[in-house]
Amino acid sequence: MATYEAGTRTAVANTWYIDIENIQAATFRSISSLSDTTDYHFDTRVMAKGKTSSVPIPGATRYGQITLDGLATTNGKVLWDWVASILKGDFDKPKMQNQITLTLKAPNNEVLAKFNVIKAWPCAYSGSSVSAGATGFAIETLTIVFENYYRET
Repeated sequence: MATYEAGTRTAVANTWYIDIENIQAATFRSISSLSDTTDYHFDTRVMAKGKTSSVPIPGATRYGQITLDGLATTNGKVLWDWVASILKGDFDKPKMQNQITLTLKAPNNEVLAKFNVIKAWPCAYSGSSVSAGATGFAIETLTIVFENYYRET
């Protein structure tokens, strides 16, 4: 998103938010790999006068992994507790059947896009090295697998 003032272009930063079970857990800079692929096969049909035709038929849908980069925790340990429970091997059904919401907001808080991700759970987490005297912030990356998603906005 960009705004224009007196003929000049000023960049405006949007922010992604992740809510876990309706609790805002973190913000992040970018999202990648929100994808799905539907397998298909060809069905051969006999047409008039004995001619055959191959028609594609949809099959199973597979979902990719979602990667969130540049995480910044906003609500205590909500995000970390979710990640840690899976990393520790706590595969309790409720923890693995979370619905998460990924929302892209403009600086004025306008919702630009909103995705509901069904039965999501973290499969990878990585932090970065940060020294005590650093002036920057840590970049964290979280990878999530899921069973389905839909776009709400």
